[in-house]
Amino acid sequence: VDRRQRQMCIRDRSVSSLNQFIRCPLSFYYENILRIPTTSSDAAAYGTAMHHALQKLFDKMRFSQSKSFPSVKFFIQFFEEDMKRQRGYFTQKEYDRRLEMGRENLTNYYNHHISNWKKEVKTEFVVRNVEMDGVPLTGIIDRLDFLPNNAIHVVDYKTGSHNACLLYTSDA
Repeated sequence: VDRRQRQMCIRDRSVSSLNQFIRCPLSFYYENILRIPTTSSDAAAYGTAMHHALQKLFDKMRFSQSKSFPSVKFFIQFFEEDMKRQRGYFTQKEYDRRLEMGRENLTNYYNHHISNWKKEVKTEFVVRNVEMDGVPLTGIIDRLDFLPNNAIHVVDYKTGSHNACLLYTSDA
């Protein structure tokens, strides 16, 4: 793929698709340009269930009159409901393992963060017509937390492994 073709391929893409292009241009071409269907993995289905549970937790808080978060019991229920929808991506053994792992991880996450979660938030924020260093970006931000002094904290839910070398803040 020559330079001009690459520019056309990455125009108006999400950050996720740009990362895919960097990791494997051929995979990017098949999935994003040719739009050849792919199957989801059990890890992706688990991540989707976790994501939906977090989204629903914050949406329930946002739209409640009291602006209070549902209990951890309901949070786990949101996850379990979505795991049932994702059931076809798992073997029975993997489904049971992921279900238990999700219950434990979400309970710990809830208990650790509930006292610090912001209540002025926006979930599933759509980004369009944004350019960064000459690259147009589109996509959906999982959550925006609105902080004092017009600051915004961008939250991107992840359930997979991470590379600690890539984790840093702009102050580093």
